[in-house]
Amino acid sequence: MSPAGAVGIAQFLPSTAAGLGFDPYDPIAALNGAAHLMANYNHNYGGNYAKALAAYNGGPGAVQNAVNGCGEANWMNCLPGETRNYIRTIMGI
Repeated sequence: MSPAGAVGIAQFLPSTAAGLGFDPYDPIAALNGAAHLMANYNHNYGGNYAKALAAYNGGPGAVQNAVNGCGEANWMNCLPGETRNYIRTIMGI
């Protein structure tokens, strides 16, 4: 269970899924939505997959705050611990 209230296979907040126009409990819709959102984030962050994952997990604002707080070279150090762990788990780093 997500402490933030994310639900379904792709762990979307209900409000995010509603804004993107799908039911987060529908596995096919949620996975398609997750793929679309990750592709957009990956494009927006110039192919920086770690930033795309951070935005998926903590929101684009968390990425911007981290870059503003620690700079481009050390931005991951300014992310919340949960988001840092998410990136490390997904990327195997």
